[in-house]
Amino acid sequence: MNSDGLLSISEFSRITGVSRSALIYYDDIGVFSPIKRGKNQYRYYAPQQITTVKFINVLNSLKVPLRVISRLAAQRTPDSITKVLTAEDLKASGKIAELEEYVGMFQTRLALIKEAENATVDQVEIRELEELPLIMGPLNVFERDGEYLQPFGEFCLHYQHESNLLSYPVGGFFDSFESFVDAPASPSHFFFVHPRGAQPRPAGRYLVAHTHAYYGQANNIEQRMFAFARENGLSTKGPVYNIFLLDEITNSSYENYLLQASVALE
Repeated sequence: MNSDGLLSISEFSRITGVSRSALIYYDDIGVFSPIKRGKNQYRYYAPQQITTVKFINVLNSLKVPLRVISRLAAQRTPDSITKVLTAEDLKASGKIAELEEYVGMFQTRLALIKEAENATVDQVEIRELEELPLIMGPLNVFERDGEYLQPFGEFCLHYQHESNLLSYPVGGFFDSFESFVDAPASPSHFFFVHPRGAQPRPAGRYLVAHTHAYYGQANNIEQRMFAFARENGLSTKGPVYNIFLLDEITNSSYENYLLQASVALE
């Protein structure tokens, strides 16, 4: 800082984090200029310019055209700044919402992968399960028993305009344990495991089983669960939730998909 309280371009660059070359470029195109030039044409900046250049750098990082920034720099008014800030606020809010959606999807998949790591494949057990938020799809219509992929395709088409939703894990909902045992490939609804789902699988004590299976397959998991409940005098209540803990996102072969079936116990 010189005797006038001004900062050299190197000092100003170090304080603001804006490179020396960027400051020179901003000056050359009229976006942001030093408050003074010395006899040697060295650029000098006032401390109060720090806020201004930082704001310009934010706009630049948000891809606001430099011609717009230059026009604002030349004719700054509360009204002109309000218009730009309002527009950028809308854009930034949209980006934040999109990033939050991505984070939700990442965390959901990480939680299911962790659940898969603790799974005992091809065994039936009694476990305490936490609440799991779900977005329930429309009622499925099966033309014939076991025709899984047609209703599943219609489920995906139903949400075709919500592309981020389609990146979440999916599962099948059966109205009762009896309907699952009778037709294990015909859920009444498909669902997404989604952090903002309004129809959760409640927390509680569940009969749980895991198996490696592809969509529309159950590998007799329903019979093993039925036999286990009968042999141990257990009574089930409510719906069955089939969730693919591991799917095409986590495996290159459908033989390694991992299905979890759960039904609440009395």
